[in-house]
Amino acid sequence: MLADLLAAWNVPAGSTPLTVRKASIAAQESSLWDVERRAIGYLEQVERDLDAMEAFGEDVTYYRECMPVWWAAVFSFDLGWQQSLNTSVSLMDRGELRLLRALAGQIDTMRLSPRVQPGQLAALRAKLEESLQLVQATQPPTLDDAAKRYMLTLVHEALRVVDEVDLVGAASVRRVVFELGGAMTTVAEQTPDENEKKKWHESARGFLVEIVRQAPAAIAGAAADGTLGAITGG
Repeated sequence: MLADLLAAWNVPAGSTPLTVRKASIAAQESSLWDVERRAIGYLEQVERDLDAMEAFGEDVTYYRECMPVWWAAVFSFDLGWQQSLNTSVSLMDRGELRLLRALAGQIDTMRLSPRVQPGQLAALRAKLEESLQLVQATQPPTLDDAAKRYMLTLVHEALRVVDEVDLVGAASVRRVVFELGGAMTTVAEQTPDENEKKKWHESARGFLVEIVRQAPAAIAGAAADGTLGAITGG
């Protein structure tokens, strides 16, 4: 996706970088800055995937050497964005673009970034909405005002990244959702009321089950049977 976007941002003669980038605004985006944010999200995901590949023992030297080129292509700081160009300009040479496409293929093969299907997102969002209702309805002593504001912030952030997964990447969704799961589990463990404890554990388990479904089958099964149960008291 990043390679296709950067290739689309090459500037033909007689046009401007600003005009070209505005043409790539997607249906769910409202401005040029949404497109820039999407590109930055892709690059951040690439960096996380390179870390994972390196942890697996893969040599990622060439990819890391190209990261500054890919970041520069996203911002194109050396081009006047509103300046009409006399000649066509590519944001990077063909070799650097081919390397980015090769990296995407390797990431897909290794399944480092499992794709989130629309049905999974809808189910995850529904569970998060249920958790939002729980937080909104909970009163002291289970949640004081400060803790309630914090929990509401986490739930709304989780809902936002689910809605913007194409911009922020699936890894951001997993990170934010697991952070929320940890916070809700902490609330459950600290309340002396057994009914409240059960409600908070079940609510956290509801959306955590949906997020682990995105992982490869073996990992998802282990998480559901082991780690997930430990987190949510199941």
